[in-house]
Amino acid sequence: MVLFATFALALSACKGGGAELVKAQEKFAEDACACKDLECVKKVQAEQQKWVAEHGAAATGSEEDAEKIAAANKKLTDCVTKLATAGAGK
Repeated sequence: MVLFATFALALSACKGGGAELVKAQEKFAEDACACKDLECVKKVQAEQQKWVAEHGAAATGSEEDAEKIAAANKKLTDCVTKLATAGAGK
């Protein structure tokens, strides 16, 4: 989950056209929320790490984009937390 938060925080400070950033984070959130176990979440995290490595340094976004990214990150974090909490109770 740390990378998910790092991704959002890093991009939230960016300025410029960021539709690609928003789309990417929303996809990571959707993918993570579709996971049924933490192994799946790890795969999503690996995909996100790869995306950040390939696009993160050159990525820019507006404040509106940052808000959308933060919302997607909250959704992702909530889903992963719910899954982790459910798994801990087994």
